[in-house]
Amino acid sequence: MKASRSCRPLPQNSLKSHFHRALRNSRGGRFAIFAAEEYNTRPLDLKRHTHPVNGLQAIFLLPIALVGLAAALHATGYLHGESRARQTRFWAFFAATLAAMSGVVLAPGQLTFLLAWEAMGLASAGLVAFESTEKTVRKATWIYLLACHAGACALMLAGVLLARPGCVLAAFVCAAVGFGLKIGFPPFHVWLPEAHPAAPAPASAVMSGAMIPLGFYGLMRFATP
Repeated sequence: MKASRSCRPLPQNSLKSHFHRALRNSRGGRFAIFAAEEYNTRPLDLKRHTHPVNGLQAIFLLPIALVGLAAALHATGYLHGESRARQTRFWAFFAATLAAMSGVVLAPGQLTFLLAWEAMGLASAGLVAFESTEKTVRKATWIYLLACHAGACALMLAGVLLARPGCVLAAFVCAAVGFGLKIGFPPFHVWLPEAHPAAPAPASAVMSGAMIPLGFYGLMRFATP
């Protein structure tokens, strides 16, 4: 008995053509085909997307690694007795802070530097707010967040002014304010006596030993062409 036309198996080439047409008729399918064609015609060049670490970056990456490791070892005992949810929250913000700090040092351009700088402030604010049930901690977190955002705005303004002729001095002043807020230069140190006592001891160690020096890194990077 012959199979009906509707049940007759299609040749392999015919199946591929039907599938290809079905993909092209859908929006997601068209995107998938475009991505596949781009992948086939433009292979990924890993060498073009990697940048060697220079001496200045190595100097500031070393404290991040060493202080981060020491703080992580201390945190295992510091968090003993805390609930699983609180421990998970701490480690999430702790890892995000270290990653953002490394991103600041390794950022290849101005945009990625600013994004990593802002991410560093937001992630470390989560560490400052670990004991958020206390009123003093909530106040310290808000002061710290305002200082971080004010510094980021000053750095963005410095980048805009730097692109304008005759505004180099104004750009440097804005950069000094932005990085000075992170370093804690007077009178920009208003967040230091609030945030450091509020943060858990391991987080405070990372902020003091590895994060504050990144303000000096930013100044050197801004002043160096």
